[in-house]
Amino acid sequence: MTEEWSSRFMRQYETDVKEAEELTNIPQGMDREDIRERQDAVRKLQQKYKSNKYAEAEFEIILERLKSKEGRAKKRSWRETAVQLVRGRANSTAIYPDRIYDHPVVERTEERTLHDIVIEVIDPGKEGTTRESREKDIGNMLMLEDKAQNKEQKREPFSTLPYFGRNNLMDVALQAYKEAGVIGEEKNLVIATLCIANGLHLCMEGPSGSGKSKVIGAVMELVQEEDIYRLELASETAVMNDVETINRRKILYIPELQKAYQGAGGKVPMIAEIIKGMTEGRDVTRRVTIKQGSVASYTINPDHTIVTTLAFENIFKYDEETARRLKCTEADTSEEHKMMVRAAKAEEAFMRGREQRDEKRREMLSAYMHDLIHHHGEIAVIDPFSAYMQQYIPLTQRSASFQAHYNDLVAAAARFNQNRRYEIEGEGKTIKTVFTTLQDQQLIFDIYYAQMLTAMERLDKKDDDTNKIREIRERLEREKGVDWTACLADGRRRMQEVYPQHADRWEAQMR
Repeated sequence: MTEEWSSRFMRQYETDVKEAEELTNIPQGMDREDIRERQDAVRKLQQKYKSNKYAEAEFEIILERLKSKEGRAKKRSWRETAVQLVRGRANSTAIYPDRIYDHPVVERTEERTLHDIVIEVIDPGKEGTTRESREKDIGNMLMLEDKAQNKEQKREPFSTLPYFGRNNLMDVALQAYKEAGVIGEEKNLVIATLCIANGLHLCMEGPSGSGKSKVIGAVMELVQEEDIYRLELASETAVMNDVETINRRKILYIPELQKAYQGAGGKVPMIAEIIKGMTEGRDVTRRVTIKQGSVASYTINPDHTIVTTLAFENIFKYDEETARRLKCTEADTSEEHKMMVRAAKAEEAFMRGREQRDEKRREMLSAYMHDLIHHHGEIAVIDPFSAYMQQYIPLTQRSASFQAHYNDLVAAAARFNQNRRYEIEGEGKTIKTVFTTLQDQQLIFDIYYAQMLTAMERLDKKDDDTNKIREIRERLEREKGVDWTACLADGRRRMQEVYPQHADRWEAQMR
């Protein structure tokens, strides 16, 4: 009987701790008063275990975390409270001065409604205000709140597409990057844009000062801040204490990967575990001993896109298994690019102050990137050329991973330029299905294929693998590249066999 009771106690305790932990996941924009209400809820759970010092201490740790979040949260303004009270969404005790602002206690009677009280105490020290002006003030706030809520509720994914018409969206993005001061680097900008918008893990490598951060930073400027978590010089403790924030973001950006690994006091293996876990698509969980011997469990979910940079000069390198899960690209260090940068710097000095950026276009691009980041998985992609193109992937030990990288980028190109793709209605959660074009294949072959072979050579070093990569290179040189005519013919044949009802309209999109 004692064992049965003990088992029930532990099950209930674990349930209550989990409930308390969930209360520490503070949504963005939550104010101090709401966090205090969560603290009250945790205290009620804590009361159940007053006779158990260990259990009580566990809840105390959770309360300390909430108190820390409360200190960083914004204070609810009296106007926000007034609106919530009129709406009936706030506790009526909030009208009292301890919770809102300095004002003599107003007693509530049956003759005086809550609305009357709110009107009476708005801007109590402001001279010249009347009941009518206060009524109008509250009414305007309610109207603005309704407008904001309706706008958020009615906004559909990719509602910005009509703004761009039939324009090539990648060309539009490249123009925005040029206006932001990025010289050349079109191939890496395209790869970074496709990866970040489509949830594909990316590492940009190159010598120090080669412009890696400039390229990634330009793309990140189009990503909304609430979608990015920057991990720099982090200790393991700092990372685990910020788990709630990390889990709310979509992009985990690690500028200069080796610095994040080193942290503030030596190597931090937790960062390596986070990257490995996310690239494998699994949770990363750590149980950490806190004060008084209590243990807290932290879990980072895998629903993030890893974006990072790494300098060639650093001795540090991530392990090969992690490397093959990242799409690696190299900064342009050619003499031609260096001359382009120097010429652009000279032109900038001459034309200083005359640069212009199309802010409306950037705003719409940012909204479009936001939609892709959050909804790319809801757009299915059918690629009629994938079977033909697999013959150009060397059959090495890790070839399957690199073929997946290549296919992922082709699908990402089709999604990004979905306004120029033939589409059919999707099923279930899928918004729609789009078909790739020959242009998608040609784009990814041009910007990624050579870098993919280089990455394969670094990882697949066995003689047999090296020979297969060399054979593919020699074949492409002998045949002067991919036979795109044969590729198109194979795509047409597959469409007629599998999707005959869509074949004509699919082919029309390539004209």
